Amino acid sequence: MQRVLSSLLLLFLAVTLPTGAFAHKAPIPAELMQAKTVYIQSYTTSYIRECSDELSKWGRFKIVSDPKEADVIFYVGSHSASNGGYTRTGNVMTPNSSLVITVEVVQVSSKKPIWSGSLAWSPFRWSPTRNIVKDLRKRVEEQEKAQ
Repeated sequence: MQRVLSSLLLLFLAVTLPTGAFAHKAPIPAELMQAKTVYIQSYTTSYIRECSDELSKWGRFKIVSDPKEADVIFYVGSHSASNGGYTRTGNVMTPNSSLVITVEVVQVSSKKPIWSGSLAWSPFRWSPTRNIVKDLRKRVEEQEKAQ
């Protein structure tokens, strides 16, 4: 029995480690690395405020009030995502879903998306919007250090 469990654990690690722990993320595009001005757009004012606060703390970008003045636009939005599972409450089955916050960065001149990040909202996570911007900051700083 222990031999079977050890084999299953070894198989699990062999499958998950290469795709998870050592997964390589694509480099941040030059258009984003060189951007100086940003415009933030969202239908939710709290997302705009959280994104703006985090970008201001970073100090890398000047936040502008007109998208025509921006090098890039940060679109912040949310959508509901289902994991395919269901929760049973008595005789009622309801789909398991969560709110996913997404930040997409679009280059103004080409209107091309050049970066995006998403996180599921959780009552235990302070702010997905802030965490997505913090992740972008970390990746940009790591990329600059490596150059």
